[in-house]
Amino acid sequence: MKISAKGRYAVRAVINLSRSLEQQKSVREVAEEEQISSVFLEKIFAKLKKGGVIKSARGVNGGFSLNKKPSEITVLEILNSIGEDMNPTPCASEKCGKECDISYFWSMTKEYMTEFFGKISIGDIIYREIKI
Repeated sequence: MKISAKGRYAVRAVINLSRSLEQQKSVREVAEEEQISSVFLEKIFAKLKKGGVIKSARGVNGGFSLNKKPSEITVLEILNSIGEDMNPTPCASEKCGKECDISYFWSMTKEYMTEFFGKISIGDIIYREIKI
């Protein structure tokens, strides 16, 4: 499975926000620090906010922050929020329509990847505590 740029940037942006728990950050700040297009990041933030991963506040000290503790946000939650397709191949989805040995294999691969990403939190990444 190849995670898209949108997926990679979303995880990076959430990690960035997790390092500033006491303050809110603007899209522009995160975009500059992560070297991501602010226009692209705005779209990602909108999806992350809709998915409940981040929240925003208006005003002079406004900006974006995490909606939960880093240890409570999984990589899967981030990827799902932005609509990342977890299928490693078209055979792993219902679109294929065939039930054969290889579609079974790709479906199992999808299940394992989904389970793995669901166990890894942003806190695990930050503190390098990923256990396989």
